[in-house]
Amino acid sequence: MKNQLSLVSTCLKVVDTRRLPANILADQDLNMPPRIVVMDRETKQKTTLLDLNPQFAELAFGKVEEINWKDGTGNTVSGGLYFPPQYIPGKRYPLVIQTHGFEPGTFVIDGSHMTASAAQPLAGREIMVLQVKDIFYDSPPCQHL
Repeated sequence: MKNQLSLVSTCLKVVDTRRLPANILADQDLNMPPRIVVMDRETKQKTTLLDLNPQFAELAFGKVEEINWKDGTGNTVSGGLYFPPQYIPGKRYPLVIQTHGFEPGTFVIDGSHMTASAAQPLAGREIMVLQVKDIFYDSPPCQHL
């Protein structure tokens, strides 16, 4: 039938990779979308096997920097500061502070909740965004009580 969908199933074999000269892994950071890479175990050089978001090459994302500061009680707080793609040092920009949702080391377009956070879209409109890491993210449960 013309409109019938066909499903293809793939069987994956689990392989012990400890003896292989390279690792295959998902790689990303604050400014690089996830991709599948092979990394040489000796040189640590990475080669992209699969770009999971090739359409991103046509988009201009703002640079993200992790920053740290002390709160009023002396605790260290961290967050991600999103810059507009065409950021000009010395120019004044409006700032939106998102009080949670920063995920260190992770490429995120919107934030932890895409319906409530819009860091990159705002940066694209020349608005800087500070996404704060959840205060109790690394704390044991109930430590803050």
